[in-house]
Amino acid sequence: MIVVSDTSPLRALQALDRLGLIESVFGEALIPPAVMRELAAESPGVAPLDVTQYPYLVVRSPSDRGQVDRLLVELNAGEAEALALAIEVGAETILLDESDGRRVAARLGLRTTGVLALLVRAKELRLLDRVAPLLDELDAKINFRVSQQVLRRVLADAGEL
Repeated sequence: MIVVSDTSPLRALQALDRLGLIESVFGEALIPPAVMRELAAESPGVAPLDVTQYPYLVVRSPSDRGQVDRLLVELNAGEAEALALAIEVGAETILLDESDGRRVAARLGLRTTGVLALLVRAKELRLLDRVAPLLDELDAKINFRVSQQVLRRVLADAGEL
């Protein structure tokens, strides 16, 4: 399975000390250089992340700079490069949490999943006991907020409602 990731799902997993779920669930994830740079920068609630320390996070540059430039009109650099890379490699899914990025990904015919769905999948694979405490931890550590509707759906999907 080819998976490309944007910054925010990796930041969330880093805040939970659960980056290893990428390897456990997907084997590896491709990330573009812009995502690598964003992860290396300071961010509230989490330390800079050196992706070279995680062999399952594979840095790959998108080759279609024109596509990246077109996407930069609507998205930040990490999202634009991640979407361009996902198109190039024929990714089965792109890990993406931001609504603007998801909207553009849908328009491009890309399948998205976010960190919350990844946590539910990890529970299904018996890699996690519960999802609810992790949602609270995300809110506390990085101010990761979701609507009550999304929260109920995630907890229902996790069998925790």
